[in-house]
Amino acid sequence: MRTSPPLRAWLVAASLAGLWLATAQAVTPPPKVKPVATHAPSYQTFVAGTISRSDTLASLRQRLGKEQVQATQIPGSEEDVPGWIVYPHDPQRRIYIYLDDTGKHPDMAMVLDARSLWQRADGVHVGMSLGELVQRNGKMLEFSGFGWDEGGYVIDWHGGKLGVGLAVRLCEPDFPNGNQTTGYPVGEGSYSSTLPILRRYPPKVCEFALPTTPAERSR
Repeated sequence: MRTSPPLRAWLVAASLAGLWLATAQAVTPPPKVKPVATHAPSYQTFVAGTISRSDTLASLRQRLGKEQVQATQIPGSEEDVPGWIVYPHDPQRRIYIYLDDTGKHPDMAMVLDARSLWQRADGVHVGMSLGELVQRNGKMLEFSGFGWDEGGYVIDWHGGKLGVGLAVRLCEPDFPNGNQTTGYPVGEGSYSSTLPILRRYPPKVCEFALPTTPAERSR
């Protein structure tokens, strides 16, 4: 059967169009995928003087807002103790206030939350590795072994820059398969930051104290 001229012309045009489309698809580069931006946490430096040892629950509420200061039980070394929580509904800003012997004034302000974005003026913040901590201190340090109530606290700064009387606590890293590595520093002894195993499995800062201004009490 002979193909009529109009039909033949249409078939040729269709074939050329198909060839052009295939060629265009072959040479068109794949769309570029934009890399996902990664951002370091935006830490907020705690301003010394925000909390004073002369403060009362009433004075803190007046300064920060009634809803921003809660009187409640807070974590102690062995059991919960009476205290205050500043910014209680915000885990990135939450601060735990431990009270003095009178139960009326701050004795110590602590950051305990893993999501906290507070940092001290000396750069200490949650998530800081032991290596970073030693670097900022400028000297080796010693800490208590892990696995008990007082485990992980830095107990000797060896005269370094961070030895200013403000507590810093380290926590163990995540170990492979969740099992603690043999030879890791545990128990009530004192351990040096120079231990080789700590370079392979560095602990990180998980709690630290914030500066409070000295009391000026006439109360």
